[in-house]
Amino acid sequence: MNNMPTMPNPQTEVYHLNDADGWELKPIIKDKRPFTGMPPIRTGLTPNRKPDLLDLLGDLSKGARDLFLHIKTNMNFTTYLAVLPNHELTQSQINKRSQAIQELECMGDGLALRVPTSGMKNCGGLELRFKPSTFILSPEYLYPNHKYRDEIENIWRQCLANRHLKAASSP
Repeated sequence: MNNMPTMPNPQTEVYHLNDADGWELKPIIKDKRPFTGMPPIRTGLTPNRKPDLLDLLGDLSKGARDLFLHIKTNMNFTTYLAVLPNHELTQSQINKRSQAIQELECMGDGLALRVPTSGMKNCGGLELRFKPSTFILSPEYLYPNHKYRDEIENIWRQCLANRHLKAASSP
């Protein structure tokens, strides 16, 4: 016989801490940060194990990890785009950023991509133009809000296709 108490379900149960004084602990469901849900974390026992975000971030260099976090803190949560201009950086810092973005593009299915300045279309077919040094984070590793998911995934797919075209055309 197992004498261990079972854990109560915080979604449905109310805990009575002190009935004599009338104190109750009611669960509070906290809202997540807007538009940033992570997919489930995988374990070694998960069948068909595909690396999750934590696995990929652990395999990155410090520069690529810092760039990923810099993009995430500066991105617009409705578009998943971040503009990180180069005009304040030295040439060596620009080179380090280029190496870091190449590492982010190659990691997994791509954690972050550079967005081309032209040649992109929104879901409605309108031509989009972006500032230079615009980056997008992967909606596969950080889930977007369902209101904006279609547009974000559309831009992400176009960036992936553009990256594959550039790789195929280079010798």
